[in-house]
Amino acid sequence: MPKKNALILFLISDLVAQMVYSQNRVLDSLQILLLNHPTEDSIQVEILNELSFRILKNQPKQSLAFAEKALALAQRLKLAHGIGEAKNNLSNYHQLRGAADVALKEAFEAAEIGERNHFPDLIANSYAILGTIYHNQLAYEKALHYLKLAEKFNTNEKNALIESRILNTRGLIAS
Repeated sequence: MPKKNALILFLISDLVAQMVYSQNRVLDSLQILLLNHPTEDSIQVEILNELSFRILKNQPKQSLAFAEKALALAQRLKLAHGIGEAKNNLSNYHQLRGAADVALKEAFEAAEIGERNHFPDLIANSYAILGTIYHNQLAYEKALHYLKLAEKFNTNEKNALIESRILNTRGLIAS
């Protein structure tokens, strides 16, 4: 039995190391893309939003800076989808920092942008974030309501990250 446990620990640590290495490669690639794409356009907004999303837990202040830069650029260029994603990133940041009221405001604004412009991926992501925020506030009925809406809008999108957020939050509510 000890050999089996040692093998399992080895496999888990190897998997974690690969995931960290893979994540670092993605971040490095995004940073290089940003440096090599000085044009202020929708691509730069997407890169900034992706960087903000990917570094939130490890570098929250840098994540905030990327989200704010993405928001300002998207607003200047009138890119509704980019504005909504930046607001969702800001919502995630404020949720992480414990500012639920600000997080809710940003996520609701992002959902509204998604609804007004018929962006089901943005709507699904916004609703999933709202579900998570309400779960953290122990408002389970509201959380489940928004998670159900998120699932509805994610049905055609099949975004694995949104689906994992929905399932994780539902699992936490059920436990």
